[in-house]
Amino acid sequence: MALTNAYLQTTKNLHSIINSVISAKAPERFTNKFLEDLGFKSSNDRLYIGLFKALGLLDENNSPTSRYHQLLDQAEMGKVLAVHLLRC
Repeated sequence: MALTNAYLQTTKNLHSIINSVISAKAPERFTNKFLEDLGFKSSNDRLYIGLFKALGLLDENNSPTSRYHQLLDQAEMGKVLAVHLLRC
């Protein structure tokens, strides 16, 4: 298990960002612009990209992985997050 250097300044928007991501169509690339389009314009919100990469939801090019697409299944969302958080 590898440690990550991903961090968040605040988790204030965690629930909102997760809900917005699963409600939106998966982007070709998960960018700051995508987050802004979802309504998250704070520089603190940009740190979620690194977290999503650390969780294996995004690849090195910020493209959604199969894990990301599993996250979009609301019935599997909790399981996907739990399994991948434990692996970090």
